[in-house]
This record gives sequence, C-alpha cells and structure tokens, in this order.
Amino acid sequence: MKILRRKSRQISVGAVKIGGNSLISIQSMTQFPAENFQKNIQQIKKLTKIGCQIIRIAIPDISQIGSFAKICQKSPIPVVADVHFDYKIAVVAAESGAAKIRVNPGNISEKNFLKIISAAKKNKIPIRIGVNAGSVKLNESKNMPKILAEAAKNFSNICEKNNFLNFCVSIKSSDVLENYCANKIFSEMSDAPIHLGITESGTEFSGAIASATGISPLLLEGIGDTIRISISGKRENEILVAKKILENLNLKSGPRVIACPTCGRTQMPVGKIAKKIEENIINVSLPVKIAVMGCAVNGPGEARNSDFAIIAAGKKMAGIFFRGENIINVEQKIVADKFLKIFNEKLNLL
Repeated sequence: MKILRRKSRQISVGAVKIGGNSLISIQSMTQFPAENFQKNIQQIKKLTKIGCQIIRIAIPDISQIGSFAKICQKSPIPVVADVHFDYKIAVVAAESGAAKIRVNPGNISEKNFLKIISAAKKNKIPIRIGVNAGSVKLNESKNMPKILAEAAKNFSNICEKNNFLNFCVSIKSSDVLENYCANKIFSEMSDAPIHLGITESGTEFSGAIASATGISPLLLEGIGDTIRISISGKRENEILVAKKILENLNLKSGPRVIACPTCGRTQMPVGKIAKKIEENIINVSLPVKIAVMGCAVNGPGEARNSDFAIIAAGKKMAGIFFRGENIINVEQKIVADKFLKIFNEKLNLL
C-alpha cells in the first residue's frame, strides 16, 4: 500500500528538498553549545552516517556565531540555526552560512520577524516557523490545537504578505492528541511544508513511543514533509526511531527485522541475534525483510515470506535461509556473524 501525500509546496534546505514530491527527510539537533566546534562536528558526522539529513544547532548568544559559521562550512549536511528572542542572531546566522533559520515568532516581535524574513530573502534560505504549546499566548477559548494552528497561520500570512514563500511550519506539543489535532487543522489551512515532531516527548523509551504514536497518524494521512524524534537520550536513537517509523509506513526504503517475542518453546537467543543484525544493517536502503525466529512453529512460514531468515534448529544450531531456501545450518553462537556475511553477498541478487 502507498500513502497519498498531502500536496505541499517545495523548499530547499541546502541540497535537501522538503515538500512537494520529495521523500520525507530526517532531522536532529546537536547537544552542544555552538561555540564547541569540535564536538558539534563529531556529532554531526556520526549522525550523518546513520541517516540524519538536516541538523539544527542552538545559538543562544551572538558571540557563538563565529564557531557556528565554521560548523556550517565543515558540516556534511545542511545546518539550521535555532534562534529565540534575539532577531539579530538570526540575521547574522543567515549571513554566516546557515541553510535555514528556525525561529519561534511567538517570542520575537512582528517588526523583528520582518527583519529575519528580509535576511532570509537576501541570503536565499528558508525559515522554519516553529510554534510550540509552551510559548503561545492563550485566549479565553483554551482550545490549544486551534490556537496553535492559528498562530502558525498568522505567522505564515506575515511571510506571504511580504512575498516570502520560502518557509515551512512546525507545530509541536508534548500532548500527543493536541499535537495531532493542531497539525491536522493547519494542514487544511496552508500548503506550506510541515515539520513533524512531539516536543519534550521524554526518555529514549517513553519518548520513542510518544513520538511514534503522535507522528504516525499524521503520516498515514499524508501530512508531514520532514520529521524529528525528540528524546532525552542518545541522538543516534532519534535517527534510528525516525527511520523505523518511515520504513514501517513504506515512506522510506530500508530493511525490516521481524523477530518472535519468545516463549517457552524458544530455542535460540532471538533478541540478541536480531539486535546485532539490526545494528549492522542500518545503512542498507533496500526494502529487505529479515525474520529471526526461535522455534519451528512460525519459523518455516516466516522464512518463506521473508528475503532472509534465521530459524532455530534445536538448542545449539540455527538455519540461515534465503528466499525460503535453507542455505546452511551453523552453531547459534556464530549465526549472526555468518548471517551478515551471507546477507552482504546476496544483497546484489535482490
């Protein structure tokens, strides 16, 4: 099945296209002050290797612009300047190599927002209008989804009235239902590209669940052009969770490892084997299905329905399958390594 995407206009963040017919891109944000050039570059390169396409850096102080400019020059992917309160930082960042400026107009006056628009125009870069539940002014209705959507639309109107269409919008809340409703409402108001995410979603465990719960329903409805999984933990996990969400919705090509949940019939350390395989194929872009099964109940069926499979063959041995055919039986303690070797040899046959 294929999801029918919402029609949005396209913008460019460096070499990455957002909106239109482009694939949904994956973003993250570094964990270090912009003044720390070395740590930022190290983290950006690490995230790029596993699939990050756009990176954002917070610039709370204008004194950090020099280091930020250097990061923009050395980064392998487009760098977005994240600016709050001080419009001057956004203007200077636009002139210092930023591929996009992310601002929350809710904490910048309209007069100064117009100055940021002018700088973006001059430097031919887009703006991301970021509206968060924690920084909007409430009115008497207390209808937060409507308030968030209307705030985003109001700022969008300012851009459009000033002949600036080179922008995207993100509406985020830590409340999953609130986040869904706000983005749904805005998607019917505008053709601007939409960045999805659940803000302050939580730890690596709860945050991943909240993000998947909040983002997937919107993606299923064709809403969303770029995403970030915001979790309090390792940045690498943001990228991996994002990739898996997109792959499971057929919005991105990549391998899928299915593994049985284990029970009293299990004759193999399924979780350990499946995890090792996943960790070693994260850069594969083909839609490959791999099954890791711990007993003979569902194992043979899954082997037939998968491109590759590992099936327990007793308590010490395991069979490696390719397109339903048993290629070899090996000891379970070496089956993951043997599988990865066979996997790499057979990939060109798919």
